[in-house]
Amino acid sequence: MPFRPASLLLAALLTLLAQSQTHKHLHEDEVIFVHKGAVRVTLNDRLYEAGTGATVFIPHGNWIGVENASTETATILFFFNKPAFENCLRAVSSRPGEKFSAPSAERMKAVREECHEVMRNSGFSIIPDVN
Repeated sequence: MPFRPASLLLAALLTLLAQSQTHKHLHEDEVIFVHKGAVRVTLNDRLYEAGTGATVFIPHGNWIGVENASTETATILFFFNKPAFENCLRAVSSRPGEKFSAPSAERMKAVREECHEVMRNSGFSIIPDVN
């Protein structure tokens, strides 16, 4: 059996207009580290500002939304406590320099079920950088 790390690290760039749809992870805790810029975090309907160097902990089962709150591209790191969660985020993202192609509604439904993600409103949990 291959070694699997106990946690997962992902990075994202949030442009001035980028935000995540409000969602919750049923089984995965999440930590967001703001590497550069500032973000506005909605956690269970309360708003928080998090600037460069801030860390935000989101226990599983809580509603979460993140948006850029600065005049520059915000760089944030996501940490999840479940291995293989990167497969879920790959389905709704693209590699740097690649054009994003939205998955079909059927594929998104399957991804959300596999990833234990519940959306408060319709939409993607991670909105890609659109050039």
